[in-house]
Amino acid sequence: MKSQFNDMVGLVKGNWKCKSFDHQETSGHIILICVCECGYTRLMRRSDFMKERATCKKCKLPNMSFAKYQEGVKRTEAILPHDMGFDFPLLYVLLRQSVLISELLDQYKKCLFYGRAMDQEKIAKWREEMQVLNAGNSPIEYVPGDTTGMDFRLIHSVLGAITETGEITHTLIKGLSQGHFKPEDLVNLGEELGDCEWYRAIMYDVLGMDELKVREVNLAKLKARYGDKFTSEKAINRDLDAELKLLKENL
Repeated sequence: MKSQFNDMVGLVKGNWKCKSFDHQETSGHIILICVCECGYTRLMRRSDFMKERATCKKCKLPNMSFAKYQEGVKRTEAILPHDMGFDFPLLYVLLRQSVLISELLDQYKKCLFYGRAMDQEKIAKWREEMQVLNAGNSPIEYVPGDTTGMDFRLIHSVLGAITETGEITHTLIKGLSQGHFKPEDLVNLGEELGDCEWYRAIMYDVLGMDELKVREVNLAKLKARYGDKFTSEKAINRDLDAELKLLKENL
């Protein structure tokens, strides 16, 4: 019975987005207990998923595995030539600006949600560098390395993740200026989340990493950081060396 259960789980994982599996035995038959990512629990016989009746009655959407989603993503992916002409100094300036803004927003996030005071010295340095970058200059002499061996799919996916975050940010600005999110704003956020998933699928494929494994490692990292419960003190005073060690050993 155990081997039959494992065989059923293996078949289901290829077509469903279930987050957990269990089983029960009834009259010599195995009934698979599948819990959808939305929380809905369904009891299935082998014939149910062999006929690909992979639909959750609660979320009403096909339970698509990440592997199947990746297949669809690859069919719509632009394949870039490796001899593309990049203005690397300009790209460096733009990426550095993006990093500075992200760091400043991270400071604001930690102040707002974790109770950490803004680091005014860092903010002053960021403003100084941003002024240099806004003038179209680099604070260092930037000389691009040899990108011949780089996977341009990875560059594409990273740039896409950055730009889709900008789209989400635009919707956040609208919500803050309006004092609320309109229904169309929520639809737009859903659309942008889908676009983020698209670039994320490419990145996973390039890196050869398993989505579920990355999730498990992420939770393990958070467990090491917080224990069983979030605290602002632990969020601010992190053991970065221990977290990096955990990531290197498991990813």
